[in-house]
Amino acid sequence: MVEEYDAIIVGGGHNGLACGAYLAKAGLSVIVLERSNLLGGGCVTEEVTLPGFKHNTASNYHGWIHYGPVYKDLELEKYGSKYVFPKIAFGMAYSDDTGFVAYRYMAGIMKELSRFSEHDAQAFLALRDQFQIFKEVLKGYIFSPPQQPSVLPALLQQSHEGRELLRFSMSSPKNILNEMFENDKIKSWLTLNTVFAGIAHDIIGSGLFLPAMTVIEGGWGCSIGGAISLPLAIARFIEAHGGAVRTNSHVEKIVVEGGTARGVVLSDGTQIKARKLVASNVEPGQTLLKMVGDEYLPDQALVQVKRWRASEMALFTIHMALKEPPDWKASKDCPDLNNCWGVGFGYDSPEVFDSQFADIRRGIPPRDIAPFLVTNTLYDPSQAPEGMHTGVMWQLASYDLKDGGPEKWDQIKEDYADRCMEMLQRYAPNMTPSNILGRHVVSPLDIERRDISLIKGDLGSGETSQEQMGTFRPLHGWGPNRTPIKGLYLCGPSTHPGGNVSGACGYNAVNIIADDLKLKKWWVK
Repeated sequence: MVEEYDAIIVGGGHNGLACGAYLAKAGLSVIVLERSNLLGGGCVTEEVTLPGFKHNTASNYHGWIHYGPVYKDLELEKYGSKYVFPKIAFGMAYSDDTGFVAYRYMAGIMKELSRFSEHDAQAFLALRDQFQIFKEVLKGYIFSPPQQPSVLPALLQQSHEGRELLRFSMSSPKNILNEMFENDKIKSWLTLNTVFAGIAHDIIGSGLFLPAMTVIEGGWGCSIGGAISLPLAIARFIEAHGGAVRTNSHVEKIVVEGGTARGVVLSDGTQIKARKLVASNVEPGQTLLKMVGDEYLPDQALVQVKRWRASEMALFTIHMALKEPPDWKASKDCPDLNNCWGVGFGYDSPEVFDSQFADIRRGIPPRDIAPFLVTNTLYDPSQAPEGMHTGVMWQLASYDLKDGGPEKWDQIKEDYADRCMEMLQRYAPNMTPSNILGRHVVSPLDIERRDISLIKGDLGSGETSQEQMGTFRPLHGWGPNRTPIKGLYLCGPSTHPGGNVSGACGYNAVNIIADDLKLKKWWVK
């Protein structure tokens, strides 16, 4: 007997789960199908080094999920999701053994900035204050289906402050930093914050991401028990409201009859019918070209899907099981550096980013190695055996290597990891082989192998650039989150507003679905 549900969600990433959760409480029968043995997509935790050491193998920092309505609407604390918000989230260790830490409170940040440049301290304050005006507009932009491209400029152009923000949106983080700041170390810290959010520092049209990073309410959160605790909580919400969630269920085909999505076929041949809709959390190429098929798509859609572009920037990652956390040389100058959740090192000047991106664009593993190391266990000891620690080190990299293509990573990744570790030991001398109990190296190719939505190792599921944002993310002409196939919706990070752990893509999709099905929006008070 063929199973049948009102709504089938393809992909158990946190956005797909969020979409399913809202629909389940709205009274629809829902099933979420995840191809992996673990829920979460990019929001997942695994023991990849040694037993008892939990590693977030993709997403680690969660800030936007607390900025919008999803966390409260779905009562995720009630269903097992908890966070700690480190008072000292980010820091920098410089080659001259000076250090910088970014506190959660403004007085602390201002004091730190003033140690390097009073001018830049005031510039940062001005940037933050200027952007506070736009904070509610930003929230509305992120947690609403995208408007036509002319709407936001028309709103902003009515005031001086709005026009300045509009100008930011047309610029790049690099240009804004060079206009406002003078100290290379401070510019490096601000650039790193933007780049590790998935935004290339020199892409025109992404300038607003720089000040946006300064206004996340409550700061960045560390998910207790690992990143996977968030999607597991959403899954419990779905099940509590009558829905079903299944892992090891790879959707091979989306069934289309008469131009309408009617169900799915799994790789093992299982058929599941959809009475009302199918929503895919998977990126558009996999969804529309492989699961649906070219023959069901009009030419305009085919062109748009085929030109969809991953970010040129991917991550090279080293997970470590540690006896003790890093002891930074720069902590003698800045003692709180050893309490930082994440520390960047090797970034004395923004020119390092220029060098790294130049190599990335040439298809060369960056020669200027400058990673970012996160120690989750400083704030959540449950992620390692008692008294032990975990570390995850990220280094910017290219997916497609000039000499040998992406497969070349299989040959060189351990050697490149050794080079990254040598760099780490220069800044934190205690990070010796005797301190490292286990190591697991993940190349950009490995990222794509694990999650088919993370094309080319792009954790944002599509480059964040002007022509791939808003109504253009990823298709235009059928309305937000819709496709040319009736009853088939997109709800993953390839839709507006893009990557990061916010639940916004699933939330925006469910609002569109509710409009189309004339569902009562229980979440709108």
